[in-house]
Amino acid sequence: VQLQPESFVVPSGRPYRVFVQSRDPLGALIDATCTIGEGDDGETFATEGGLAVIEMTGQNVYVSCKTADGTEGSGSIWAPVADDAESLILRADKALYAPGDDMVLTVLGPVEQEVVYVDCIHRGRIVASHTVELVDGEGSTVLSAGEGKSGTLHFTAYFVDENESVVTTDRVAYIRQEGAKVSVSTDADSYLPGAEATLNFKITD
Repeated sequence: VQLQPESFVVPSGRPYRVFVQSRDPLGALIDATCTIGEGDDGETFATEGGLAVIEMTGQNVYVSCKTADGTEGSGSIWAPVADDAESLILRADKALYAPGDDMVLTVLGPVEQEVVYVDCIHRGRIVASHTVELVDGEGSTVLSAGEGKSGTLHFTAYFVDENESVVTTDRVAYIRQEGAKVSVSTDADSYLPGAEATLNFKITD
């Protein structure tokens, strides 16, 4: 069982997400029934395709899982907690987008923080910057997946605190790109044994 918090430093007293993977002994993702906590009365959930997302508030997270054939496993993490004034989480509504999809980015920050800035980075270059207004520490912005962009998008959210220190966090999303089409043709319909053949490859994106 593998656990990954959505941020390296989680907010104090605010729910954060933990991504759960359940795998068989060979490492393949597998469905399982899981329990949060080490007792028998913990909350249960199921992984679908070996994946699930849970919400937690504490620093210590323990999850045990059991597959249909009786295979059991567990995983745990300890997540560092940020001060209230320096907590910042950036969420995307999906991890994979098709060209033209709306991308909803949600920012969770300190309650007293009024704005957070979000940069979109594509192929090492900042291609867009957005100002997100926060109400009670939460705000969102909607972007369009596309406009010539494909592959990996990096988002960086940040603000400057009262000590003039930059508080920042990151998120990655992917825009699906259609695969290249490959066609092959030959210089003849048939060949004698041992004869040379010429193959012509045509690739279109």
